[in-house]
Amino acid sequence: MSGFIQPGQRDLLRPFANRYFESLPNLWKTRTPDTAKSMTNLLYPHLLVEEATVAAADRLLTDGTLTTAARRLIAEGRDSTVRALRAQAKDAGAVPGSRSPSRQP
Repeated sequence: MSGFIQPGQRDLLRPFANRYFESLPNLWKTRTPDTAKSMTNLLYPHLLVEEATVAAADRLLTDGTLTTAARRLIAEGRDSTVRALRAQAKDAGAVPGSRSPSRQP
């Protein structure tokens, strides 16, 4: 499964992101907890650092279909995506060659 998500192939991954979120409730009903946990973590679209990924995670987290364990894993993936979005926004606003205030002598 880890070979499914490859850097540089976001456009190929994008169509599978919604399918991932839609499939999770059934995955947790039909697989062992260990298998469901592995599949949830390994197939989460971590490379799709986009508002759409956060929105899909939010929809799933609020619809009441997930087990407690699945909710925790999706929440962690969502939080990781939100942190990455914040970092990208900060990087986009940075002036090349400038130092952040915390790093100035």
